[in-house]
Amino acid sequence: MRNVFWVAFFVGMPVVVHGQTLFFIFSRFNNLTKLLAPLLVTVALAIFFWGIAKFIANADSEQERTSGKQLMLWGVIAFFVTLSIWGLVSFLSNTLYAPVSPADVRTIICPGSLGC
Repeated sequence: MRNVFWVAFFVGMPVVVHGQTLFFIFSRFNNLTKLLAPLLVTVALAIFFWGIAKFIANADSEQERTSGKQLMLWGVIAFFVTLSIWGLVSFLSNTLYAPVSPADVRTIICPGSLGC
């Protein structure tokens, strides 16, 4: 537990020292998930299809079929966890901490069709 504190301290210290905002932090996580999520989804689907191939190829062996089922299950779990994290980080980054320019606020308050 003590090691976790020190790791979090040294990882988080540059953010505190440079006075980064929450928008900057969420945008960094969003950029990271935009890079890693497609790769992780590809790996999860590869594991799932490997499990299907193992299940079909070893139809006579109960132990190998069980192993194929496990691979398919873990592939589906990894797929949904990756997409959930990707969606959550994108939602937080784009919705809660998105910067709004004054022109956007004027459009929201007074749409162009009203002639404000």
